[in-house]
Amino acid sequence: MVLFAVMLPLILLLGVIAVDVGNWFVHQKHLQNQVDSAALAGGLEFNGCFQDDPGTNGRIALAALKYAGDKNRDGSTYNVQEQEASPGDVHAVLNSASYWATGDPTDGSTLDYTWVNPANKPAGYPCATKALDVKATDDKVPLLFGFIPVAASPHTHARVEIRKAPTVVGMLPFAIPEASPAKVGVLFVNEDVAATDPNSVVGSCWLTAASPNPFPQWSTYTGTVTGKGSIAPGCDTSGVNLNNNENYNTIVVSSRDAAATLSGTLASICSQNPTQVNCYGKPAGPTTGLSFIHSYSGANGSITAPVVHQVQLTGGCAGDASAPYFNLNADSGGGSCSLGVDAVISVGGGDPTKDPKCMTVSVNGSPMTWQANGIGGPDGTWTGGTVTIAAGSGRNVVNLSWTTQTKNPNCNGQPKNTGTFPRVAAPYAANPTDSPSSGPVQYLTITNAADSNRANSINKTSSANINVTVALTPPLLAANKLDAPIALRYASVSGSQNQAVDCDKGVTFRDEILNGCTNPYSENARNGSCAGYGSGNLPQTPIAPLPGDDCVSTETGDKTGQIRQAMSDRFGGNPCKTLNHWPNTASDPMPNFATDPRVVTLFITDENSFGSSGNQIYPIRRFAAFYITSADGLNCPGDVPANPGPKNVWGHWIAYVDPLATLPGPDLCDFSIAEICVPVLVE
Repeated sequence: MVLFAVMLPLILLLGVIAVDVGNWFVHQKHLQNQVDSAALAGGLEFNGCFQDDPGTNGRIALAALKYAGDKNRDGSTYNVQEQEASPGDVHAVLNSASYWATGDPTDGSTLDYTWVNPANKPAGYPCATKALDVKATDDKVPLLFGFIPVAASPHTHARVEIRKAPTVVGMLPFAIPEASPAKVGVLFVNEDVAATDPNSVVGSCWLTAASPNPFPQWSTYTGTVTGKGSIAPGCDTSGVNLNNNENYNTIVVSSRDAAATLSGTLASICSQNPTQVNCYGKPAGPTTGLSFIHSYSGANGSITAPVVHQVQLTGGCAGDASAPYFNLNADSGGGSCSLGVDAVISVGGGDPTKDPKCMTVSVNGSPMTWQANGIGGPDGTWTGGTVTIAAGSGRNVVNLSWTTQTKNPNCNGQPKNTGTFPRVAAPYAANPTDSPSSGPVQYLTITNAADSNRANSINKTSSANINVTVALTPPLLAANKLDAPIALRYASVSGSQNQAVDCDKGVTFRDEILNGCTNPYSENARNGSCAGYGSGNLPQTPIAPLPGDDCVSTETGDKTGQIRQAMSDRFGGNPCKTLNHWPNTASDPMPNFATDPRVVTLFITDENSFGSSGNQIYPIRRFAAFYITSADGLNCPGDVPANPGPKNVWGHWIAYVDPLATLPGPDLCDFSIAEICVPVLVE
């Protein structure tokens, strides 16, 4: 009893110390819950980082502080500590390198990046780092008994990263082709011998991204081709061998494979990796190639054997950047985008239309007239011929026909000399689908580096250095507030393949739109391979296990009625189930992507998808988010445009943070492109 009496004060003291120390750990545990809640709450607000960076940073901070328990920065904050010595003992800072400490301002102004002036956007802002880091301090946790001479100030932190989601469920059954090459190159091919000569490639070079980009609406690449088998940044110095009186065409190479090569034969270059390397304009005869070069001889001709020299095209559709040789739009009917043809033909001097030459020339059956000088100098120039090329028609060949005679002063007698100059030019009308096609190519010019003139008709006997500029459709970029909506034409060009996919076995296309795809799908990590899939096992049934299939099968036919009905049932109706909340002015807020039902997810496939017919299988390259502003079947007030047109869906690409996305990957989200992202608590 004496010993117990002596020990009792020590036991009580140790008990009091244990209780107070335990209280510190209780506060620290509660503090951890607070920062976890704050980080997760802020992670849901990253939508809009690209469209409204300053405003989004501010919303992230407000959401985080709403749950952080810091009464100094949000008087109505949730999750406050149950026991505090005074209100405001908890201090939270955001994306800070250090914790709050006694003496620091209670508003976080000297520590975190997001609260004071989001417009500054230093490197530590959430939208810049794709992450939100919350650090909290519980200043001087109160003692329950007060026997300990010091007070602890626990620290905790939590971090949410916004990562790309490589596996997604609930997409719409539509796939959008996208060009996203690792590198872009160009080949020059002697098409006169391409069918028989394995060395028909006379020039090649990898191009580099143009800086500054002269066409911001596209991805632009430039370079100077000076020889065969060259690799950027340096090309062989031997020059492109354009022997006179031969014809050449230009092939654009788009490769997802960074190790692809331009060395070898045309066949080996274009077949080296069929799922990763695409050749656009690959010749299948004299009627293909995206841009044509006629290499002519500068020799003089005669009355019986004229020689064609330069042939120059003019005109094209207004605003068509690389017309008249590569025409993105061409003529949609009526001849409003006709091309003019100027030609130089040598017959030995003098006026070729007068006796004794009495020459006539026509281009594709259209008569031309001769004038002195012009581009032909002493030989004069034949002008006035016109050529109309239809939109989407691909390559169009221009031929010149001529007649001369040496007798009869009225130029209407015999004998006559006749002949044809075949393939003196070949303007191209962009054709993204048929094979061979121009695919994603939107612009293409070739010029002679010696004089900056177009190299489509060139006098060369040995070699030439040729400047090349190619522009491709860009990756799907997230839209800004006042960007015009774009149209996704799912079936407006009738055909077998119209960007529709079959994502669920035994489910109608209408129900796939109405309910979203129930099968999970994942990004293809097999370099575009779809080996192992066929019509019998894609889509899987009943539901594929995670991470899901990495390829998708086409849904053939237009499905016009099903698209219209499903859009009406899911988004439209009377009264309208959903409204368009995309801003009309710069001051209007962005939609709340996390709750707006008009946010949908789409499949993104290879750039050359949907150019064939029948059931095909394509790799899933990624997923993208789209905000619908109008569609065939919606008919909702405030839709933009009010008349979407048959089978069209209009809207904007967005970067979308989806907390329900499954299996986040290791890569941070890129807010500049249309992606599906997911907040992940990593610390």
